[in-house]
Amino acid sequence: MKLRLLLLLFVLSLLLTACISLAEDVTPPPDYVPPTQAPPLSELFPAAAPDVANGALIYAEKCAPCHGPTGQADGPQASMLPVDVPALGQPEVARRSSPARWYAIVTEGNLNNFMPGFASLTDQERWDVVAYAHSLSVTPAEVQAGKAVYEANCALCHGSQGKSAPNADLTNLQWLASRSLDEWAASVSKGMAPAMPAFEGQLADADIYASLAYARTFAYTAPQAPVRAEQATPTPAPVSGDESAAEADTPAEGESAPDAPVETDETAGTTGGQVSGLISSGAGGALPSGLTVVLHGFDHDVPSGSFSEVVTLEAAVGADGRYLFEGVEMPEGRAFYVSLDYAGVEYSSEAAFVQDGLETFDLPIQVYETSADPSVLEISQAHILLDFSNPDVVSVIHYLVINNPTERTIVSPGEGQPVVSFSLPEGFSNLQFENGVLGGRFMPTSDGFGDQVSILPGADQYQLVFAYDLPHTAPDGLALLFGGGSSDLSIPLTLPASSVTVLVPEGVTAAGTSFVDAGLQSMGSGVNFQMYRAGALPAGQNLDFKISGTPRIDATGSAAESNNQNIIIGVGALGLALILVGGYMFWRDRRKETEDDFDDELEESDEDEEDEAPGPDEDDILDAIVALDDQYKDGNISEAAYRERRAELKAQLKKLQ
Repeated sequence: MKLRLLLLLFVLSLLLTACISLAEDVTPPPDYVPPTQAPPLSELFPAAAPDVANGALIYAEKCAPCHGPTGQADGPQASMLPVDVPALGQPEVARRSSPARWYAIVTEGNLNNFMPGFASLTDQERWDVVAYAHSLSVTPAEVQAGKAVYEANCALCHGSQGKSAPNADLTNLQWLASRSLDEWAASVSKGMAPAMPAFEGQLADADIYASLAYARTFAYTAPQAPVRAEQATPTPAPVSGDESAAEADTPAEGESAPDAPVETDETAGTTGGQVSGLISSGAGGALPSGLTVVLHGFDHDVPSGSFSEVVTLEAAVGADGRYLFEGVEMPEGRAFYVSLDYAGVEYSSEAAFVQDGLETFDLPIQVYETSADPSVLEISQAHILLDFSNPDVVSVIHYLVINNPTERTIVSPGEGQPVVSFSLPEGFSNLQFENGVLGGRFMPTSDGFGDQVSILPGADQYQLVFAYDLPHTAPDGLALLFGGGSSDLSIPLTLPASSVTVLVPEGVTAAGTSFVDAGLQSMGSGVNFQMYRAGALPAGQNLDFKISGTPRIDATGSAAESNNQNIIIGVGALGLALILVGGYMFWRDRRKETEDDFDDELEESDEDEEDEAPGPDEDDILDAIVALDDQYKDGNISEAAYRERRAELKAQLKKLQ
């Protein structure tokens, strides 16, 4: 929940400053650390009604190869990826994400899941394809059923086309883009103060979702016959109301509720804006009385990129779980979020910002009971990258994505104790974190470190990037010439891991039980990293493997070494691909310095040898050729390097004959 808040606050800073580079120092609101992602996003709602038919054409070309023609994650390229492709056509997947969230992913990509951003599409085309993707989770029959439910229960207030309530306009694109279908359904079920009644107990969940699917059709340009990606043609057939409905999957009732009313006279005398929302229990139980929410408002200083808190208000949570702030000053560009302390854990709403006169916000919060048992956590993805820039050590960079599959927030068992602990290999040094330091968020333990951040329920709620060094014997002599020696690594992951990937620079080989060669990961400019899939790993079992060879990256560049480790750690939150880029940059610069030093030493050594010692004889060179052949057969060096070095040795041999 807090991760999503931070992302939206950072996106807000992008919107307000128009352009912020990764190198800028963006100071976030108090107690927050801004994400490192900087997607080239426009406003998080479409400028014009999305066109589902056009979205179907785009989906067929750009999305269906992985996500499948009907969004079932069965595209021809899905099986080639080392991660599970989201099934966009499944209701449980589509309902929990807002169009704005999917738009952000289409725009910036999801590098952690090997999905690129689609900068080639215009802003409107990205909204079109998002609208179509949401439509895949709803059938035409559901939309037709939802029409009947809507007309019987909603049309009286909202009107037959969703426009009758000025403060609850279901065609408002900004509102539609910001709400997931699950959030919208919760608003319908619980009602929205002061004018919208609760339909819980009156309508079944299936009827609520169907009515919302129909209501979403009001704001999208979608014909009335189904258009599926596999059928898309340059002149697409009309799209079913179901698809159009699904496109707007986030809109409205929720939005209607915040402004709520048809009964505008009840709020007519109120000046300023309004923030309201529902506090609900993730486990479905009743909430205790006496809860208080805090409204935070931040203004953004464009020159410095910093936020300053200018509004701090408190409100009681009612017996129905609702809160309300009225008469809130809302100048253009101000950001708001709501926080709540529950069972010792601070929960936060999504962030919202004042734009285009919008002064009414619905900011729900879901809270959970707690547990101090971290053994229920599981690593959904563990990416481990090795860097050999320093001849005396191997740097190990971890990027972990951790799930909490329970309905409880995992918390510390007691004051001064970590929420979850991670073991590290014996002999580690130079421990660093992408976000935090030892003695702050992270605390040292007897065999590694612990993190004091509570972990909320859900998939991918917790991500961690850290790095450390391990002793590594640098190859010398003939070993250096022929590809390097080998080292055994034993890396504990502490928690069970369902997917482990190891990446090493091209020229290095990793071998271990169940390791599968997953091919080269291109870094651009002809630079590659070798990827190995290590499969699943149970809790308590170390990842044991052997590394051999030396990197063979032709490195150039002039970045300062002092920034290298920061690059590796800092790009972690951007996902696996950028971790690779950071690892390469770090290795490249330090490797270049090492090679320059080695070349100087080699030149000095050659000069000394000319005066003091004879060069290699025929037997030495023949032995070197045999060793080189063995290294090539074992796959430790590339064919190009092998042939080049063999030619050099043969030339030396010829001189002696």
